[in-house]
Amino acid sequence: MKRKIIFVLIWLAVWQAVSLLLHGLMQGAGPIETAAALAGMAAAPAFWAGIGSSFVKVLIGALLGAALGTVLGVIAFVRPAAGDAVWPIKAALPAILPAVLAFLMTAWKAGGMMALCVSFLTAFPAMFSSVNSGLEGVDQGLLEMAQVFRVPTAARLKYIFLPEMKTKLAAAVPNAIGLAWRFAVAAEVIGAALSRIAAADGADAAAIASAGSAGECLVQAFAAGSTAQILACAVVLALAGLILEKGIGAIVRLLAGTGKK
Repeated sequence: MKRKIIFVLIWLAVWQAVSLLLHGLMQGAGPIETAAALAGMAAAPAFWAGIGSSFVKVLIGALLGAALGTVLGVIAFVRPAAGDAVWPIKAALPAILPAVLAFLMTAWKAGGMMALCVSFLTAFPAMFSSVNSGLEGVDQGLLEMAQVFRVPTAARLKYIFLPEMKTKLAAAVPNAIGLAWRFAVAAEVIGAALSRIAAADGADAAAIASAGSAGECLVQAFAAGSTAQILACAVVLALAGLILEKGIGAIVRLLAGTGKK
């Protein structure tokens, strides 16, 4: 750990040196300036309100998407015809860019629900695929033995399927939520930018995009013309995503009894 801290300090020093050498290009965006910008932004309650609002919405949307993906993944394994029916949606959702969702929700004047919807649509196909592939990966030899010895369905679920699913879920859930956070914030950035364009044209921006979001915080930093503020906001967003992903991962591992991975 000490060695890692030393390397972190070394890279921060390199970052500061590069920012001083390229001051005209980087606009004073070294770690010192970034920390100062972060301190100034942190003093504003609206900054944390925006981050917190997106954090909660992404958490709710991702958990709902993960739950639905898990249920439908199990159903698709038990009833392949149901899996075939869901497959077109599952295959299409990952191909949709966050930008497309941002434009659609902005056009529908539903910017306030953007983070929740994007995180839901991101987590659902990821969990569906993980659960379905996990069940299909169960040792067929064990299933054949269970059938030969007429092992009850409840016992098969407990001793054959559940151990396999615990490992899959412990890895899939935090990954899906981490991906949902990144996609949702990206969509919010686009939505906030569209809101500013609409406001410049005289439209009601509040009816188009959320008044407070993580994406809007980043857009405001860009509008201020401060590279240090952009980096400071990026650091906070990265830490929030890390807390979300690692926190949910720890809870899932605890509930699944898989221990620390």
